[in-house]
Amino acid sequence: AEISVEDFVNKGDFVANAYAQIDDTEAGIASAAFELLPEPMEIPEGEGHVVRQGKRVYVEVPEIIQTPELPTGCESVALTIVLNSMGYQLEKTEIARNWLPRGDNLATTYVGDPFSYNGAGCFPPAIASTANDFLIDHGDSRRGHNITGTSMEDLCGYIENGTPVIMWSSSYMAFPSKVGGAVNFRGQTYQWYSSEHCLVLYGYDKEKNVYLVSDPLVGLVERSMSDFEAIYNEIGKYAVVIY
Repeated sequence: AEISVEDFVNKGDFVANAYAQIDDTEAGIASAAFELLPEPMEIPEGEGHVVRQGKRVYVEVPEIIQTPELPTGCESVALTIVLNSMGYQLEKTEIARNWLPRGDNLATTYVGDPFSYNGAGCFPPAIASTANDFLIDHGDSRRGHNITGTSMEDLCGYIENGTPVIMWSSSYMAFPSKVGGAVNFRGQTYQWYSSEHCLVLYGYDKEKNVYLVSDPLVGLVERSMSDFEAIYNEIGKYAVVIY
């Protein structure tokens, strides 16, 4: 069966159900969930302070180290880094303790305990929704957006417009390999990789060929453009922005 997207005036989440007529009874034979997205928009203007020094461009963000309190809490700390760059003054553990949803689905919840060494982690939908819960509660009109699939070139466009990017990479630049299972959410597959790590991209330097990163494990650091992009692409181009 085919469904024309032109039949849908609104965008959002939908479920299509297929039925078979068996004698006088309708029987459900298939169901598929899908999401209709609006047309691609231009990269929005962010509110961060953009510093331009020749070929070096960056948005000012703080350095927050996740240890010792949150040995596996890089996702919540990365979100804290961005929220604090937006004007909030959150303690390191505030998001993990009071806002991060816990559960058994890596796409929508944090699996495990970020305060322990046994925690697993979470993917962009969980961080975007955590950001939204926090922002709505604080009367803030800005929202978290899952932009998974965005190229590094376009992520730099966000930086140039004043928006730091929460993104998934690897701990200490170890090249990732697939471990565990994958989860699906709204048509996107999220695969878990070894050494998976969440951090904040806040700038780049094209003269030195490096990206500027606020890494919850090691602080404000520079990463080789080619190596960093290779890891980002391998993992699946997971990213979240707030605007």
